[in-house]
Amino acid sequence: MKHTLALGSSRIVPEQLASRCSCRYGYDEKPSDRLIEKLDSARSQEQWNDIVELANALVMLADRASA
Repeated sequence: MKHTLALGSSRIVPEQLASRCSCRYGYDEKPSDRLIEKLDSARSQEQWNDIVELANALVMLADRASA
């Protein structure tokens, strides 16, 4: 589920905002967010090598978080 922020009559998707700006509006980007977004994009384009690299990066990030 994508989170959106309503500002006036327009809706802004947090991925379109700079991370520090989106944080001002209540969206706190996690380190894994961009990796997951890139993984979804690579999967939809069937870029298998990129999928492997991104999955490994997510595993390393999870390992660091649990240490």
